[in-house]
Amino acid sequence: MPKLKFEINSKYNTNTFSQFVNNLPQLFETGGKTVYNKRNVIKLMDSDNGQLVVKRFKRLGFFRSLVYSLFRASKAKRAYKNALELQKRGIETPEAMAYAEEWQGGRMVYGYYISKADFAPPIEERINIDDFDVQLAADFGEFIATLHKKGILHHDLNSTNVLYHPQPDGSNTFSLIDINRMDFFAEGTLPPAASRYENMTRFSGGIPQFRAVAEAYVRAMDGDGQMLADLLEVKRRHDMAFIRRYKLKMKMADLFGKKS
Repeated sequence: MPKLKFEINSKYNTNTFSQFVNNLPQLFETGGKTVYNKRNVIKLMDSDNGQLVVKRFKRLGFFRSLVYSLFRASKAKRAYKNALELQKRGIETPEAMAYAEEWQGGRMVYGYYISKADFAPPIEERINIDDFDVQLAADFGEFIATLHKKGILHHDLNSTNVLYHPQPDGSNTFSLIDINRMDFFAEGTLPPAASRYENMTRFSGGIPQFRAVAEAYVRAMDGDGQMLADLLEVKRRHDMAFIRRYKLKMKMADLFGKKS
C-alpha cells in the first residue's frame, strides 16, 4: 500500500481537509478536471475549501526517486515552502494549502502540490505577440525589479508562469506560479548582477518585448545605459545559445529518428 507524507498549511488544517489530502492519490486518479497534462498533471478539484489546484509532478524513475528520497526536498515540498516564503515577502502567488509525497516500497514516487486557484491569465497572451502591451511589459519589468530587491530569483520566470491582474488605474499586478525552482537571498539582499541578468533571460519574449521589460527594470533599479546594454547582450547570447541547441536537437532527430 502507498504511504503518504504531507504537510498542511495551519490555516486549512481541519479534519475534513486532512482527510482530503490523505486520500489524494485515489481522488486525483478518479476526480477533478484536468487543465494540463504533459510532463506533470494539473487538475481543478473541489473540496470544502472551494475549488483547488492540485499539481501532480511526473512519476519519479528509480534513481531520481532515490535522490529525492534521501538527499533533496521534493518539488512538491519546495513549491509549498517557496509559496509561503513569497507571501511572507509580499509577493503574490496562489495560496499554498498543502503538499504531499506518495511513497511506495520505501521510495518517493509522486509529489503533489495543493494551492488555491488563481484564474488570472498569463502575461504570454499580451506580451509574446508583435503588437504587445507596452504598459504590461513595463509593469512586468518593475515587478522583476521588486523580486530582485526582495532577494528572489524565480528560475522559471517565463511568460506562462506569471499571471497578471489588471487594476482600475490601468496598471497591472502579478502572481507567480510554477515556483518549485527558486533561490532566496536574505530579505533585502540584492542577488549578484550576473544572476539577475541571467534570470531575466528566462522571460520568453522576443527582443522588442524584452527591451521594453528591460528598460522598465533599469529605471526601477536606478540603473543606466550600461545596465540596459548588458541586459540586452545577455539576452542576445541566451537566445543564440537556445537556437544552436534547438538546431542540434533537430539535426540529431533527423539523423537518429529516421528508420532504415
